[in-house]
Amino acid sequence: REPSVTVTYKGEELDANNYSVAYTNNVEPGEATVTITGKGNCVGTATAQFTINPMYTVTFNLNGEGVVFDSDLVVEVEKGHSISSPEDPTWEGHRFVGWISNESLIGDAYNFDSAVNDNVNLYAKWTNVYTVTYVLYDDVNIIDTKDENEILAKPSDPVRPGYSFDGWYANAQGDGPDNEWQFGNKVQRKETIYAHWTEMPDVKVTFNTNGGTTETFEQDVKYNGLATEPERPVYEGHTFVGWYKNLEDTEPFDFDTPVADDVTLYAKWSEEEGQG
Repeated sequence: REPSVTVTYKGEELDANNYSVAYTNNVEPGEATVTITGKGNCVGTATAQFTINPMYTVTFNLNGEGVVFDSDLVVEVEKGHSISSPEDPTWEGHRFVGWISNESLIGDAYNFDSAVNDNVNLYAKWTNVYTVTYVLYDDVNIIDTKDENEILAKPSDPVRPGYSFDGWYANAQGDGPDNEWQFGNKVQRKETIYAHWTEMPDVKVTFNTNGGTTETFEQDVKYNGLATEPERPVYEGHTFVGWYKNLEDTEPFDFDTPVADDVTLYAKWSEEEGQG
């Protein structure tokens, strides 16, 4: 090892051309010596001791075929120093859990802030990941990923315009209670789960203008579909506030809400100043 040397005289740094540097016993770990000898207008010698620390290796074992790892598999580190945590490796069909310092993969993940005082072997710990495909209708699917042995909870009921949702099934026909999907079990493999539907008649949305120029009008909307917000009605001497399911409500009807039943919406008005 040849550590850099700076020579100063009376507080000023000397030009490196005014001295030579030689090292002794600077190959193996242990005590080493550096000797500075003046030349030109500078005379005399000076020595200093320095310690060469041992170097250790940190070896990353990927534990899988086809693992993508963009860092070095073996890293050299000086005794007493730590190494930075590398970017997580990736492996299709698996989720990286962490680096473990024993081959049995038992215990906590390795602490990359800890000092390295010996050779270290680190082992990648993985868990299998499986896809769970929810087939809704036509080409509409939802794809989720779950760790092996993760409990598969029942998702929220999907919505399909014109249909009511009957449940999740293990086959596309959705027939029979024996084929109903049983949620709450551990995921052990890739799964496909099918939504079953019953076609429903359209629902009617009635708009009551509550004094407006056109008293009432209607829209036919697919079951669980969305009503179309109509043009604002007109009521002389009043300002239109919005459409409400109930005139006592403080929030107007949300036209992004699926409609599953016949409903009447009422126009709410505020009286303009000077009217009444």
